[in-house]
Amino acid sequence: GRPLRQPHWKTLARLQSIPPEHIKINEELFGTNGEPVRRLGNAVNVRIVEEIGIRLAPYILPYAHA
Repeated sequence: GRPLRQPHWKTLARLQSIPPEHIKINEELFGTNGEPVRRLGNAVNVRIVEEIGIRLAPYILPYAHA
């Protein structure tokens, strides 16, 4: 068959749950050439980090004001 094409880096960013407005505002931070794909490949999914933060908040917040 035909070889698979690599998706555009903005598509990969959306798959990592990075909000579209963040992608648009900070486009220069993602880099050029192959950099965005490498960076997104090493990224942690935003929704996973958010969920971990929500679940850890009850244990961390009591100590935040210490």
